[in-house]
Amino acid sequence: MLQMMQVAVAVIVMCHGLSVALSQWRLIDRPTGLVEAELLTLRSHPINGTLFPANRSDADLEAIRSLPGVVAASRVNYLPLSDHGWRSRMRRFEGGEPVEPGVHSGILLGDANLPETLGLRLLSGRPLAAEAETPVSSLTGLAREALVTKALALALFDSIDVVGRSLNHWDGGAVTIVGVVEHVQSAWVDWEFHDNSVILPAHYERDEAFYVVRIVPGQRQSVTNALRPTLLALDPARVVTQPEPYGQIRARAYADHRMLVIWSLLLALGLLLITALGMYANASFEAARRHREIGLRRAVGASQSDVLRHVYLHVALIMIGGCAVGLIFALIVNRMLSEDLDLPPPSIAWFGVCAVVTLVCCAAAYGPARRAASVAPAQALRGE
Repeated sequence: MLQMMQVAVAVIVMCHGLSVALSQWRLIDRPTGLVEAELLTLRSHPINGTLFPANRSDADLEAIRSLPGVVAASRVNYLPLSDHGWRSRMRRFEGGEPVEPGVHSGILLGDANLPETLGLRLLSGRPLAAEAETPVSSLTGLAREALVTKALALALFDSIDVVGRSLNHWDGGAVTIVGVVEHVQSAWVDWEFHDNSVILPAHYERDEAFYVVRIVPGQRQSVTNALRPTLLALDPARVVTQPEPYGQIRARAYADHRMLVIWSLLLALGLLLITALGMYANASFEAARRHREIGLRRAVGASQSDVLRHVYLHVALIMIGGCAVGLIFALIVNRMLSEDLDLPPPSIAWFGVCAVVTLVCCAAAYGPARRAASVAPAQALRGE
């Protein structure tokens, strides 16, 4: 009975551990829409803390784009998974009025080259026009044309055929949609509306410039070495950060999620090992307790395979009972805690957990069962 309860507890914990690991891994595996392996990022800001002028940013980008190994470069207010950025509630703009309800969306500001720099996949429409770019010094006066993600188009219009239609943002104006891109993930990993994004051609006037650079594959090191000296040569009275691969931004964003996956799997493997050791001890105890009974069976003609089947029948009863109880209580626990702890729903993988636990426990019981079956009848009945 105790061994059955141990199996049940292992099944409960392993099922939820596996569900958590799978849900976190699906989160980590979500596409950002960017050509991540080809991107470098860096920041530049004046030493005196004044606003970074647009003409200085334009000169920086021209110099960066002239470097060997650079495919494209743009300024941007934030990048996906950076954990800081802009977001607001977007609404359809029809008949001169915004239409409720709205949908929350991230707002990506950059120059007209930004979609090319990020490697975004354009599903319909056209890229942003360079002449549409506007300077932005507050939360008003944004550009009047935009790209939207497929997810935002579906959320607002129930269709991706939205080129030429308009949406409304916080300053009350209308923004014309000129194209739809497949993915641009938001800056916040756990945000419910992570795939809703708007891209506007605008230069946000602030005390620093944030640049993203797309490089030729295989040229990362040479471009990295050239970026800071190139910008400092234009203006040494500023701070330029060391170029950082976009992969490091992604790694930081999902560091906690990866750790949760690792600890969930380690917990599951630890419980599996403990349960296997418990089954080994239980099978050894049963074999020793039935030593004489097994000898009698062997004396009256039972083969070694008959003895193995007898021992494994005992193991099978424990496993069937333990897995059944474990699955039932796993469902109960999931229903009770799913809202408070945001547990993933029950999964078909839970049956896989039961199968793995059963196979490992059967393997652990094989040694004691084999030793019991190998005992000679005369040795088992000695002293009778």
